[in-house]
Amino acid sequence: MLLSGELGIGHDPGQHVAYVNSWIKALQEDPTEIFRAAADAEKIQDYVLALSQQQEMVQEVDTQEAIKMDQIKQNTASYLHNLSPDLATIASHNIQRFNDLTQAMPKKDQDAIVLVAEALKFLRNGGIDNLEFEEVSSDKLGFSIPADWNGRTQVQGNVIQTDENGIESIVSADSINTEPQFWGVTMQRDDQTFQWVKDCESKQEAQDLTNLPALIDVAAEQNEHEKAVHVEFAELLRAQGCRVDGNHPVMDGGTHRIKVEGDKSGEKSGFYVAHLDGHPAGYFQE
Repeated sequence: MLLSGELGIGHDPGQHVAYVNSWIKALQEDPTEIFRAAADAEKIQDYVLALSQQQEMVQEVDTQEAIKMDQIKQNTASYLHNLSPDLATIASHNIQRFNDLTQAMPKKDQDAIVLVAEALKFLRNGGIDNLEFEEVSSDKLGFSIPADWNGRTQVQGNVIQTDENGIESIVSADSINTEPQFWGVTMQRDDQTFQWVKDCESKQEAQDLTNLPALIDVAAEQNEHEKAVHVEFAELLRAQGCRVDGNHPVMDGGTHRIKVEGDKSGEKSGFYVAHLDGHPAGYFQE
């Protein structure tokens, strides 16, 4: 009754007399039954309450993601509204291209791609670091996309091989001329090394997985005009003696310090402000 009260579940008081009578009979036969019943009741309560709390956490996460999706939609609408007509046409084309590519997917998968794409935008603009982006992709997709992925993916059919000492290792199925047991997906980093991403049961599943990062890149893609502005402002900074590296220039409307030729170790004597909203603009000062 206490558990049902905590969870808001109703009960039938009409059965109380029969319930008490059954307990009287059980205790007359075995007085220690009450202790076993109490221990079992505590286990049941812990299990049911844990399950209820887990369901509440899932609902809270779903609510937060729904709010985030609404914010992204509002930001997109505001972004398109502030663009000049020609730039709005380009941006709308990119959005439509993404919608066409994902229309056959379940809505949950579409939302996951949009949320990871939003994180990728923040990464490219310096709003989050590599680890934060990889954590978001792992949480939403079930696998981690390397923050410095260069766009190349690889699918390889593999088998597990056991040597004479009983030690298992993964080898390419082609290398020993046999059928794959599973397919491994890897992504190449900027330094040309490949990072393992996920093992799949079928080749089709692996190929479908390799499409997701490409879709995320489309969703996060800046339009060509924005890219040109970004490159142009980076060249302006270099012309002023700035060391343009890392995420610079960050074009989010904020003030950012930057190293200038002649700066001592740890010194950043220059700063700039730049933005892409509406009519892109920026300035630098030392």
